[in-house]
Amino acid sequence: MKASLLIGLPIALTLLPSQFDRQAISAPIRDVSFPAKTRTLTATESLTEVDVATRAELLEQIATAYAELGQTQKAIEVSQIIADDESRTRALDSIVETLAEARNIEEALEVSQIIADEGSRALALYSIVKALAEARNIEEALALSQTLPSGEVQLPTYTLADDEVRIWATTEIVEALADTGDFPQALELIQTITDDERKALVLQSTISDLSQAEDMQSLSEMIRVLEDLDNEDWILSSLAIAHTHVGNLDRALQVADSIADLDTQAWTLMNIANTLAENGNPEKALEILSQAVADRGWGVGPVASVPIVEAFAKAGDVDRALELSPTIPQTSESQTLESIARALAGVGEIDRALEVSQTITEEDARSSALNSIAVVLADAGDFPQALEVARTIPDDDLQNFALDTIVKALAEAGNIEEALEVSRWSGHAVYVLAEAGDFPQALEVARTIANDRGRDEALLWIVWGLTNAEERERALEVAQTISNLET
Repeated sequence: MKASLLIGLPIALTLLPSQFDRQAISAPIRDVSFPAKTRTLTATESLTEVDVATRAELLEQIATAYAELGQTQKAIEVSQIIADDESRTRALDSIVETLAEARNIEEALEVSQIIADEGSRALALYSIVKALAEARNIEEALALSQTLPSGEVQLPTYTLADDEVRIWATTEIVEALADTGDFPQALELIQTITDDERKALVLQSTISDLSQAEDMQSLSEMIRVLEDLDNEDWILSSLAIAHTHVGNLDRALQVADSIADLDTQAWTLMNIANTLAENGNPEKALEILSQAVADRGWGVGPVASVPIVEAFAKAGDVDRALELSPTIPQTSESQTLESIARALAGVGEIDRALEVSQTITEEDARSSALNSIAVVLADAGDFPQALEVARTIPDDDLQNFALDTIVKALAEAGNIEEALEVSRWSGHAVYVLAEAGDFPQALEVARTIANDRGRDEALLWIVWGLTNAEERERALEVAQTISNLET
């Protein structure tokens, strides 16, 4: 590796992939599941007295609940009483996505036309394309994708580049085709992308997602398409990372060595190393980064990254992970220790994870590590230790999150009495009762909640519980009792 090409490595070691990774060609992640409470009202405070954003948030949730129930017109009515334009648009977008996921495509399309903002409407249509692709309705997805804007898309807070939304849609369809083994049509669709850099990103993403597929011949064909593109730096970067995903490390390093831009090359080397670490080869990953540093003359000795350290921890070599943690550039010791603790918890090494977490000096990082441990314990059914860990979390919000996770896990395991006891800490007794199918008792508890927002959130839990239990009529009856929908 030429020493002169490594000047950008210190920057790349601390960069997130930003616009050059999977997020560059994927739509923003939108979670329409029921969110955690963001704030608690006082006993005398009504929904109409809280700030506009808080009111809008609840109305968005109620609109989504109606969409979940198949009550599209009621969902639209609720969205239309949201005063803030951006919040109203988000509510309509959530309705579209909910309907699309339920394969109610016709109504999703109708609702999308209500969205006034052109950019937001384009994202809503993208969510329909995504649902169609996931349902393997390829022809419909392709047809709808052609209606997406080809120029820039202006959103309330940022601008998407030319063809960006179409690229997202194309990627979803390509991956759906590849998942079904239709690599020829996937490649044919990729070839319709006129911008080589974006084509390279779609190819890299598809190869990365399908790197474990048995059809290596088709994956190799995708790499050959990448090889034929112009030798621009970010195309070469995509090619190098794609080769790494399919195990062609020598070729990956050869391509990386040919990248002229130093920052781009450094970012590529970092991604090659991290890919190796994530695929269970941290030693080779460490070797690549360390050699790069030595070639540049920055010094001798190992240089690691967070994925490399996590990979050593997951492999059971905790001492090696701890030894390497100080070598990660521009990453605090607490952040690194948090990563090690989370990695250990993820592979069930709870005692070691707790030991590491107790050495973290920064409170935020320690809270995050302890939260991860508590969640892993709850998922594994070790509720006593999960509670013990949760109650040591310094950050109130993360502690509440951990306790809520434990409450849900207890309820799902049928430990209703224990879940109710814990819910006195977290405030989710209604969730516990609804999860247990005791909807009359859940309603009784919900109606004792004094403030409007808290009561309406509890009623929403019951609506979703009844919907999941396929008791739609009762769910609608409860939904009608949600208060404060008037302007």
